[in-house]
Amino acid sequence: MWSSFSGAFRGLVRAWKTQANFRLEMLIALVVVAAGALLHVSFWEWLVLVAAITAMLVLELINTVAELLCDLLTPRLHGAVAMVKEVAAAAVLIGAVGVAVIGFLVFLPHLV
Repeated sequence: MWSSFSGAFRGLVRAWKTQANFRLEMLIALVVVAAGALLHVSFWEWLVLVAAITAMLVLELINTVAELLCDLLTPRLHGAVAMVKEVAAAAVLIGAVGVAVIGFLVFLPHLV
């Protein structure tokens, strides 16, 4: 069990060190958490925000895995590899739009 946790932690550290988008999303997550604390969001709003942040970070990590595997298996750009990378990036884009909408819906009542 501890070796699995250790490997997962190493994976987070590697993602942090090598993936600029992951670092940016973590920074945005910290800003959202700070805004939630300042605006005294409710328990249910926290639940929604944490779920959205978690989903976004997981999507980014899965996108990173897809890109790394594609690069490892087929260093030359192949049509299928390009499609895998584009579809994984599209998942991240859809997730980011969804998370932005959730943030807007949660924070707007507190700002108006």
